[in-house]
Amino acid sequence: MHGGGCLNDIWNVTDRLNLHSSPAIKKCSQAIFNAANCSQADISFFDLYSCFPSAVQIARKEIGIPDGDNRDLTITGGLPYYGGPGSAYVVNSIASMMSKLRENPGKKVNLYEILSF
Repeated sequence: MHGGGCLNDIWNVTDRLNLHSSPAIKKCSQAIFNAANCSQADISFFDLYSCFPSAVQIARKEIGIPDGDNRDLTITGGLPYYGGPGSAYVVNSIASMMSKLRENPGKKVNLYEILSF
């Protein structure tokens, strides 16, 4: 593990500046990239998780993944049914990412679990 972090956005959505950004994801990403001495451009594989597609889109923007980037935002295909706690999505994500890393030694990955957005 090269870096990690945890931040929270303002819980009450009516207190937020807007609904199309996440200062927490942006600051957390910057801190993680600084700790890991890399940038989003150095990441080979992403897995951005949320039960809401808009949260994944906002995370992509806040992490700095450019529009038209050919890297997938998920290695598992995302979460089409049920919900994280019930389907153990993050366990599947970690297992899938480990397989990816074993197939691609030396590559860096980015796992994001967006719990309350």
